[in-house]
Amino acid sequence: MFRNIIIVMSLAGSTVMVCYLMLYILIKKHFSLKCPSFILKFALFLYLVPVPRQKYYIMSGVSALFPAADRLWEPRGIVVADRTNLIHVNGDKRTFAPEVKLLYLIVAGMLFISCILMIRQLIKYMQFRKVYRETSSEPLSQVWEEQFFQIKEQLGIKRKVKFVCSGFCQSPMAFGAISPVVVFPKSGLDDPRQREYMMKHELTHIKNGDLFFRFLALIATAIHWFNPVVYFLYFELTAVSEMVCDRSVLECSDDGMRRSYSNLVLDYAADRDYGCFPAIGFADKWNMKRRILEMKKDRKVYKLLSGIIVAAMCLAGSLTVFAYSPPKEYEADEEYDFSEDLIFIMDDELEKIFAEEVPYDYFFQSEDGEIYPLTEGEESTYSTCSHPKRRKGQLVRHVKNAKGGCKIKYYRARICVKCGDKKRGKLINAPTYKVCPH
Repeated sequence: MFRNIIIVMSLAGSTVMVCYLMLYILIKKHFSLKCPSFILKFALFLYLVPVPRQKYYIMSGVSALFPAADRLWEPRGIVVADRTNLIHVNGDKRTFAPEVKLLYLIVAGMLFISCILMIRQLIKYMQFRKVYRETSSEPLSQVWEEQFFQIKEQLGIKRKVKFVCSGFCQSPMAFGAISPVVVFPKSGLDDPRQREYMMKHELTHIKNGDLFFRFLALIATAIHWFNPVVYFLYFELTAVSEMVCDRSVLECSDDGMRRSYSNLVLDYAADRDYGCFPAIGFADKWNMKRRILEMKKDRKVYKLLSGIIVAAMCLAGSLTVFAYSPPKEYEADEEYDFSEDLIFIMDDELEKIFAEEVPYDYFFQSEDGEIYPLTEGEESTYSTCSHPKRRKGQLVRHVKNAKGGCKIKYYRARICVKCGDKKRGKLINAPTYKVCPH
């Protein structure tokens, strides 16, 4: 499971979301709305960004800052590489273990389904834009337009925002992650104060980048379509963004203003036809109840507690990233038999012990322990003699590298008892030493 990059990304984001659910009662009472918004966006980040792929870069960076930390994740002793999670590199040629091939096939299949879901969402969005264009051709009221751009300036929004009215629109809404558009219904909202409420609410969505994060959340649901937790993230991110905008509209307000605004929100929620105009702010009765209750209460925020819990959630999600086990590459100038173990020596004392087993840089060792020194080129992968009697054993080659380390390659081999002809077989093991002890 931890070899599949998509699964590990899904697990990392879900870890944060599970922590969020477990502490939900505490969060909704003693956190400012900015804290759950940050937690949800961090979970979204883990769902979308392949942080597990940067696992070893992160570890290297930490080791550079804190050398003692290197011992926490550097393997020690005799390490046997998992041959089912190995890529053999021989020059430009790469050979994948059968399990790695299957893993890549599964990931490709998951991404193919994700692409289909994303194309489906794109088609729905294009259909929606077409409807909005066909129903928003009438000119805007000058009073409405002036009020809209005045509020936009008050909120400090510099980017271009289009403001239109549509007969297809039943309640104010905003859409467009790149080119934002605010759409109002053609009728209703004759009261300037009510228009101000709705305009400020929708423009706050644009100011906070909510449309962009909703778009990313849709991508996350397409990528992690198999994970039910990511759908909860999508709806919770939307619900929290609505409450943040409500809080912004009602900032420094009295009870009368809160009552007027909440009644306006409820009226539009009751009149909305969910089938024709896809909005998320009025998703369901439960979220609507949360919004109304949030408007009425003042949270008692404990900043220190909030900071500690948010940091703990982020740490939990980050640690999950390190569970990823990517295929390891093994470089060698010969074919590797994926049915054999690959051994690395990662301990200085063991290196000294194993040094005694290499009397020559190149030799043949029979099954009974006899050693025959060789020179390069004396062996072959096929037999050059026809004598039937051969002794079984292994060829051993000691190869140094430019960094001061070395590698010992063990091959299956046979030697002719009569003429000394040697035949090399498959690579058995190839222990690697950081510092050559031979």
